[in-house]
Amino acid sequence: MTLAPAIKTPRTVAKATELLDRFASLSTALEKTNGDRNAEIAKINAAADVLAAPIVAELAKIEAAIAAWWKTAEAEITKGKRKSAELGGCMLGTRTGRTTLAIAGEVEAVLTKLQAARWAKPYVRTTHAIDKAAALKALDGPHAKQLSELGFSKQDGQPVFFLERVAQAGTVGSAAS
Repeated sequence: MTLAPAIKTPRTVAKATELLDRFASLSTALEKTNGDRNAEIAKINAAADVLAAPIVAELAKIEAAIAAWWKTAEAEITKGKRKSAELGGCMLGTRTGRTTLAIAGEVEAVLTKLQAARWAKPYVRTTHAIDKAAALKALDGPHAKQLSELGFSKQDGQPVFFLERVAQAGTVGSAAS
């Protein structure tokens, strides 16, 4: 890996332009390198997918066959003491999935009934948040005074330096590719 040369702060427009031309060229080179990398990764992934497809298909067939067999063999293999066993270099068995909440009927209708019940408050989630976009817009509207009294105000964005290669035909950056 070669070390980048020391970069000095330019003192003239000509020197800044020279440095910006270099920035544009390097940005283009980096973009091309990343594009090449992604293309190679895509080729490798495609080749691996071709190799993996028949393996995945056979694994699925084996799993289906063993699952059907397990239904009849589980009691004999586990002696009724476990839900799983080690056999042929594999662990197999059954697991109980997570318990989930089932709601009979329309969720909104059940929620309305739940909200009406005094005892049900712990089972209803209520969230409140400031709609910042609406409040910002409202600072120019009829509620501006009330919002200001509550502590709302507009905060102008801070200037942030940026430097990007211009991606247009004829620029140094695009000509270098």
